Amino acid sequence: MIYSLFIFDFDGTLADSKDNIAKSLNSAFKKNNLPEIPLENIYPHIGKLSIAKTILEFYPELSERKVQELREDYITRLNQNVKEELKFFPGALETVKKLKEKNKKTAILSVKPKEQIELVLETFEIRHLFDSIHGNGTSEFEKPARGCVEFIVSDLGLNIENESILMIGDSHVDVEVGKNAGIDMFGVSHGITSPQELTELGAKKILKSFDELLSFA
Repeated sequence: MIYSLFIFDFDGTLADSKDNIAKSLNSAFKKNNLPEIPLENIYPHIGKLSIAKTILEFYPELSERKVQELREDYITRLNQNVKEELKFFPGALETVKKLKEKNKKTAILSVKPKEQIELVLETFEIRHLFDSIHGNGTSEFEKPARGCVEFIVSDLGLNIENESILMIGDSHVDVEVGKNAGIDMFGVSHGITSPQELTELGAKKILKSFDELLSFA
């Protein structure tokens, strides 16, 4: 299969952002007099839920107002440290560049708010590598809804029925995106979810390295 549109999950797929996220979350907890959470307990939640829902996973008794305060503190610290704490996985950006050279469309679909993704891409001067971004709050739909993929396709002026689309991710949420949208999904071997589990959930292929994608372009 040759694909025309490659949709990437962000955290855990393109970017190794777990320390940036986990440390920023604990910083928000500490600032608001809540016990910090062991980092290894935060990692499994990354890329699966919005930060507000993640906060409620640890402290379900919090009010909506308090969750919003924590979210704001989290975002402030996250953005201040992104350059030092976030890095891209080996081969990720090089592969996206080569896909663009092949005139392929590329997009990001994440539970992270679009403005945060934009900030990261601008910080690393790579915004031009992605044709469309759908993050939490971008539309009425939340990942893994089919509507997220439909939004990206529409944003690019395409028709979902006429395109060969591939979702690339590292969690069961990304597998669900593929199933809900009726598109193929490839898993990465370096993410939070094991390759075996991703395969059992329905991933069509597990990428051992990003450049394997070029064989499908």
